[in-house]
Amino acid sequence: MPAAEDLLRAVRHEGPRSVAWRVLKRLAGSRPAHEPELHVFPEDVLGAEWASEAAQGSPGLSRPRAISGTGRVAWVVSPPSASSGGHQTAFRFISALERAGHPTTVYLYHARRWPRITVDSVRALLEQASGLTRLDAQLRMYDPVEGIEPGFDALFATDWPTAYAVSRYPGPALRFSFVQDLEALFYPRSSEFVLAESSHRLGLHAITMGPWLARRLREDHGVRADAIEFGVDTGVYRRSNDERRREIAFYTRPPTPRRGHELGMLALQALHEARPDIPIHLVGWELPASAVPFPAVRHGLLDPARLAELYNRCAAVLSISLTNMSLVPLEAMAAGAVAVVNDGDSTRDAIHGHGLVRAQLSPAAMARALAAAVDDPRQRERSRRIAASVRGDDWAGRGERFVRLVEDALRAAPSLGQER
Repeated sequence: MPAAEDLLRAVRHEGPRSVAWRVLKRLAGSRPAHEPELHVFPEDVLGAEWASEAAQGSPGLSRPRAISGTGRVAWVVSPPSASSGGHQTAFRFISALERAGHPTTVYLYHARRWPRITVDSVRALLEQASGLTRLDAQLRMYDPVEGIEPGFDALFATDWPTAYAVSRYPGPALRFSFVQDLEALFYPRSSEFVLAESSHRLGLHAITMGPWLARRLREDHGVRADAIEFGVDTGVYRRSNDERRREIAFYTRPPTPRRGHELGMLALQALHEARPDIPIHLVGWELPASAVPFPAVRHGLLDPARLAELYNRCAAVLSISLTNMSLVPLEAMAAGAVAVVNDGDSTRDAIHGHGLVRAQLSPAAMARALAAAVDDPRQRERSRRIAASVRGDDWAGRGERFVRLVEDALRAAPSLGQER
């Protein structure tokens, strides 16, 4: 951490044990001794079978029973962090099922020795982190020897390691995977790549964020997949500034390669060289001044309310995602800013409308798109239209569809074993 205030901020967001582990890891220049190579328990991989393509209700999976009312639900999740957009989204849907009357247990899946994770530390984080939805669910640490206790009617995996844990469940439950990205693409060709890709062959019913993911899973792996459209918290992200805007922002996370940090920084450098009059904001990660070769305001991680305030100052917000799209574009649009994203299949499928500008992945093209949003002579009128276009995209409606999908699957559960 470059400064004491950054260290204190990290402790508040992650907890002292996690920060101490990261500091020691950085000082050592390598991973701590005895840390497993993979983020998955060996017992879960050894207990799974993925030699054949996914088939819900295949002979290796016990048939779920029909549920006409509410059912007990278990979610298996990696430990959350305050800045994890994936956890924010998953927790919204966990809460939606709870509100619909489904008793819920959340198993915390942590296969590595460090950093230390406990139920109490996660509860403390949930109390502090404004971006994470409060849950009534029981919290438990996942034990690969004991597995998930019997008696659940539906189980949800939330990433590739947890899919192996869910697939091992021996009871008559419907097993889902809540998929937010193609996680195999996070890795080079490696053991992690194989295990992440093979998690789609475990017979789980996928519910995806966005139609691009559902289509890819169906076409590439034969997975039963339903899509939920992206949503936005319109209670937080809303347009409050009707003045002309001359600033831009880049939401970036350098440790996450799929977010294209380096390409975005090159685009901002090109923008500054061509238009030094346009103020630039960097948000999403603590960046030292030495890592920014142009004048910029470095905000680090902001809570949602302060992030919404920043977006309301900006004519455009740059968001790059080389796999599935992030939540940033809709949040920026709800505040009346143009969302500049990289052109690709996932961004073409996810959001439509004049508030989204798809630019080629070249610094010059992205810089031109940002400058055009600042220079738009009808910027204020466009900003009003952009914000109005996403008012119906709130999470409440997405949560209702999610609950319908789960409850319909539970009611039809006996027929699932005969579909394939």
